[in-house]
Amino acid sequence: MRINEVIIKAMKPEHVSGKEKSGAVEALEKALTSAKSRGVKFDYDNIDAMMQKICKNYNLTGDKLHKDFVKKHNLVPDNWIKKEPSP
Repeated sequence: MRINEVIIKAMKPEHVSGKEKSGAVEALEKALTSAKSRGVKFDYDNIDAMMQKICKNYNLTGDKLHKDFVKKHNLVPDNWIKKEPSP
């Protein structure tokens, strides 16, 4: 098992109830860029907290949000925000 597989398996929430709402990836992009402009330190805990909040609001699992983000950007959120210019 690779480290990425371990991280994805540990993502919360693991289960959801109700219908998924669209726009979660865009919400994560916005949260990340906003945090970057405020000088937030990007470590696993901070990014995980952002993702968990978005998952709850958009009714999807952490795994689904992660996979959708990677599908759109070909990068995990941690690496994507490092390459994004500061607003």
